[in-house]
Formats: sequence, C-alpha cells, structure tokens
Amino acid sequence: MKPLHILRLAAATLLFAACQSDSFKIKGTAEGFADGDTIHLTTDPQEGKPLMSTAVKDSRFEFTGQTDSMAMCFIYSAKDMSVAQAFFLEPATIEVKLSPVAGASRVSGTKVNDALQTLNDSAFIFQKEIEQLSVLMGLEPGVTPTEEQDKQLEQALQESYTKLTRHIYETARKNIDNELGYLLVTDLNGITDEQRLTLINSMPPRLRQRPDVRELEEALKQGRSPIPQNH
Repeated sequence: MKPLHILRLAAATLLFAACQSDSFKIKGTAEGFADGDTIHLTTDPQEGKPLMSTAVKDSRFEFTGQTDSMAMCFIYSAKDMSVAQAFFLEPATIEVKLSPVAGASRVSGTKVNDALQTLNDSAFIFQKEIEQLSVLMGLEPGVTPTEEQDKQLEQALQESYTKLTRHIYETARKNIDNELGYLLVTDLNGITDEQRLTLINSMPPRLRQRPDVRELEEALKQGRSPIPQNH
C-alpha cells in the first residue's frame, strides 16, 4: 500500500473516531463567585448528591468526562443550592452561566439545551408578567383585590398562561425524539391530555416503550387521571 494512501486512511479513521466521541465538556461562567468557590454537578435536584465537583477560577469553571447518552443534570453552588441551572448532559460542549440573579443563569451549546433555555426564558417572562400585573393593579401583598380587579387579573393571567402552554407544546413537538420532549410529555404541567396523547403518538419507539410513557398512554386512552411522574 502506498504511504500516501496509508496516511489518508489513518486520517479518515481519526476523523471517524472524533465524530463518534462520547466526551463532554461543560464550559462554565460563574457570576458573583469568588476564586475557590465550589460548583457541584448532580442528577438529583432534591438531595443534590454531587457526581462531580470543581472550583471556580477567574469566574470560570469546567467539567469534562464521558457519557454515551443524554440525561437531565443540574449544576449548583455548594454555598447555596438555589443558585443552580438545569441542563441536558450529552456528548458535546455545553456552555453554562451560573448566577445568583433571578433569570440570569443560562445554558447553551446544543439543540436540546438551546430549546430548554428558550423555554426557561418564556417561563421567566410569564412569572414577571404576573408580578407586573399585580403592581399595575395596585395589589399589595395581603390585600384582597376587588371583584373587578380579580376578574381583570384572572383574564390577564389566562392570556399569559395560554402563551406559555402553547410554547411548551411546540417545544415538546419539536423535541419529541429526545429527552426534552420526553420530559415535557411526562411532566403533567402545561399541556392538555389530548395534546399529550398526540405527542406520545409521535414519539420514536425507544422513548414510547419506556414504562412510564406506556403507563401514561394507557391512562390517557382510558380517560383516567395520569399519575404524576418523578424525574
């Protein structure tokens, strides 16, 4: 075999191996953190048992490792678990910004994580709209609104909630072949049972055959109230 052909074959092999890599890298920015502050990575948002930990240096942190699948994870501050960011861990480079400021933490870098962030932004906007509506109507904490104020607030709330639920459904539909779509289908908030069943019918077999999805589908087809799932 000619040397040039051998070199080309070796290069192609290396390129194929690189494309098949299971490695991940999380490039993080830590806003409001000091050098040496600890950042944890976990799959358990309740207990927060760390899978990996790292220290902040010059307002940055990094995690690297191997994974052959996609899973929901959380990065949080060791000093305050409320300073956290959810994201999908997958074989890719993922960028995370962690901040104690409400709505400032962010994730990006892959299709699924970009979609998750867009959904998070919509939920944050919904929350702020409700707060602003209360202020505009002069509602102070602990003060009972008048019947007219209550009616206006309910209508405005419904309009905002409708926009949010529409976004949730569209995000689930566009990501029905991955873990974000699965999460939104099995989370019993934000979409109707009819929409949920439509989404399940669009799922690829590897997701649709999961026990919790099958149980949910059976309950929906029988008109029973689905049992909330824990993720």
